[in-house]
Amino acid sequence: MVFDIKSTLFIIYGFQCLLLVVLFLTKRKKSLKTFTFSILLFGFSLLFVEYGTFLNKENYNFGIHTYGYRYPIRFMIGPLFLFYIILLVGKKINLKSYWIKHSIVPLLSFISLITILVMNKEKKIDLLTNTDHVDYVYYYMLTVFNSILSMLSNVVYVIFGYVLISKYRKLSLNYHSNNEKIEISALFYFAKVFCAIIIIKFLVSLDYNVSYIQIRDLYYFSQTIFALSVIVLGIIVLRQRDLLSLPLFTDSKKQKIIIINEALNWEEELSSLDAVMQDQQLYLNPNLTIKDVADSIGLPQYKLSELINKGRNTSFSDYVNNFRVEKAKKLLSIQEHNDKLLKIAMESGFSNTTSLHRTFKKITGITPNTFRKKLF
Repeated sequence: MVFDIKSTLFIIYGFQCLLLVVLFLTKRKKSLKTFTFSILLFGFSLLFVEYGTFLNKENYNFGIHTYGYRYPIRFMIGPLFLFYIILLVGKKINLKSYWIKHSIVPLLSFISLITILVMNKEKKIDLLTNTDHVDYVYYYMLTVFNSILSMLSNVVYVIFGYVLISKYRKLSLNYHSNNEKIEISALFYFAKVFCAIIIIKFLVSLDYNVSYIQIRDLYYFSQTIFALSVIVLGIIVLRQRDLLSLPLFTDSKKQKIIIINEALNWEEELSSLDAVMQDQQLYLNPNLTIKDVADSIGLPQYKLSELINKGRNTSFSDYVNNFRVEKAKKLLSIQEHNDKLLKIAMESGFSNTTSLHRTFKKITGITPNTFRKKLF
């Protein structure tokens, strides 16, 4: 085999993904979610190694055995990514039904390419390198069709995953007061990068004014960005804690009927809630959840969520953070209390100074340090 710098880098990316797979599978706490992400990374590693091998035409003789398998693997990336997101946010689905439905297209891709896959090495090389081959146009169009369809399929799956993550993050504001613990920004960035790269590659491939060399260089650049994104995402997911379990897909209609039938006495309930928060200082718990507060005041979670959303016109997270910011203001306004921000953050119910800075500025419009300077 002949490796230049470009080929070597992608072989390295592939083996880095394989290393992450090993780390995932050797974790003490294993789950279906971990196993799914491992398979996803394994699929990426195969694609990166194959791409690196075929970057140099002199390697065709070595890597020709794998030619054609890339397309069924690409078709499986989308379903695996969405399945991982579903497991991550805790959505209930029928596993058997999901994989029966979402394996149809990859299976059809495999069947359509079966004649290429079973070819011997000499025939494959002749088909790839000889444009005068009698079947060249047919197989070229077949691979182009599979390539374009796999790109569009992955975009659709990633968009569905993105929507699901967005729904989770939005709903989490009503159930958890510390969103640092359930930060999933990496998945948002990955979804955006994934879709952007595929769309750019797709549009460029349709532009006949772009030369082959320009397309090849753009593909290499976009693949490099994507490979690095996959590796970074893998490292982040490896370190990620389990997300808070949320009632993402409860029967909302039934809950609305219950809430209507149990008309809330807004003012009385809100006064009681505010008093409990102040007296018991529940907001000082950085991991406070809506269940903790609901248990303290004797209200069902759905009823408390409705009370805060409609009565205070805010989310549970923002409601609790208002108390924390007020506590931080009191500590900052004491001239003798010249403690570092980390101590003030911990004494106000925040988990770290970053959370204090972000929340304080969001609510007051200024940073804690600026607030302190204005007072003294």
